[in-house]
Amino acid sequence: MKLKSSASIYVALAFALIFSASVCAAEAPSALTFGPELETGFDSSDGSTGGPSSSGVPTSSRPYTSSQPGLAPSASSGEALASLSEGATLSYSEASTISGEGRALAVMPGLQAFILYNGAWSMDASGFWLGQRTNLLVKNDREQRLWSYERFPNGREEWISLGYVAEGYINGWYEAIDPGWHQLAVYGDRSGWSNLLWIYVWPQGSSGLKPDISIVTQAVDPATNRVYYSYNSYGRQVFRIKVLVTGPDKYNVRSVHYQLHPTFSPSEYTSRDPNNDFELELWTWGAFDMPITVTMRDGRIFEYDYYFTFGDLLREAQRRGVPFVRVR
Repeated sequence: MKLKSSASIYVALAFALIFSASVCAAEAPSALTFGPELETGFDSSDGSTGGPSSSGVPTSSRPYTSSQPGLAPSASSGEALASLSEGATLSYSEASTISGEGRALAVMPGLQAFILYNGAWSMDASGFWLGQRTNLLVKNDREQRLWSYERFPNGREEWISLGYVAEGYINGWYEAIDPGWHQLAVYGDRSGWSNLLWIYVWPQGSSGLKPDISIVTQAVDPATNRVYYSYNSYGRQVFRIKVLVTGPDKYNVRSVHYQLHPTFSPSEYTSRDPNNDFELELWTWGAFDMPITVTMRDGRIFEYDYYFTFGDLLREAQRRGVPFVRVR
């Protein structure tokens, strides 16, 4: 009897434990759903990314990382489309119209991400002022859950869930924070990764300040105090003229590119020598427009519409009695 009584107690205790476990399981909170977590490498050795797991949880891989652009694009001069709200849907024709006439979207299979840069949708590297806002466009190729992914200049990574999104073109917003290079991509739990956008954020005001340099045309050789001339194969008198880029900021300049008149061969020249004031030497007889591109060591690019002329310099040299010496 005691044995039977003990067995009954054990059965009762076991039932109580099972019931208690059932109650606890019913009251336990459901697991939270987070955006995809990150690993330190790719899913495969060739850099490709894997698809979602069988449970539908997004992959833990990063987007395929292309090489960081060598030069930082200038800050966008275009305006954001304030009329488009976050998550607004667009048709293909509406999205293409935003890029301007004759600039249809370059649509490819799969998930795609575009950024509004200088008034047009772009998948290339772009630049923005610190605090500047612009539009993002996501081409979602199927109904699925989407996340945006951003890697900041200091290595911090941020995921934002965009929810379950229908197929089509969706507008989003991007605000430029933290100066430096950013990487931006979109992940879909069915499509995988979109293309990667490289975005450079300029410190407030820095990309608009031109360097303290001067472009100088030189007709008189300062070492000899002479003007040198010759005659070309057509019998026309030509002069040795130099163009220099100098000034306090010249050592912050990486290169100077000169675009010459098409009659020159070659018709362009690039100098990377600040010690020689990025000197360009020409034998020439006339004036012409000479676009000059100055690239700074920090990646900023400045364009100058320089009108190359030297007639007044020759007349001034004659007035001062500078010798004109024929060579060649």
